[in-house]
Amino acid sequence: LEAVIHARRAVVSMVNDKYKRLAASTLFYGLQLTMGYMLMLVIMTYSGPLFLCTVLGLMTGHFMFNLNTKNLVVAEGSTPCCQNELGQQEKAAEQEKHVDETTNISDQFVDVKTSVPSCCGTPAF
Repeated sequence: LEAVIHARRAVVSMVNDKYKRLAASTLFYGLQLTMGYMLMLVIMTYSGPLFLCTVLGLMTGHFMFNLNTKNLVVAEGSTPCCQNELGQQEKAAEQEKHVDETTNISDQFVDVKTSVPSCCGTPAF
């Protein structure tokens, strides 16, 4: 599951065309949902060993695919949707910092990020 999330972020960030990016994101999202529901069905067997294997597998995947990530911010108890939004927020903050360093016109823009709520209760971009 973590591999799909990682691949989705990597592929979507590389695609420039809006519709191709949306199509790629949609395909990865469908695969991510399918795998998530399959894992849920494994957990719902109420088998202790299967439960432990699933949780340990997810933890291992999270560790392996986020090993080289700078400033890993994951909200406690967040869903992959919220984790993706946090990643987008970090990327936007880095871009803003770059704009601030190169030009001083960023003060002229209105900050609308805090006025639009997202599904996770964090500002949407």
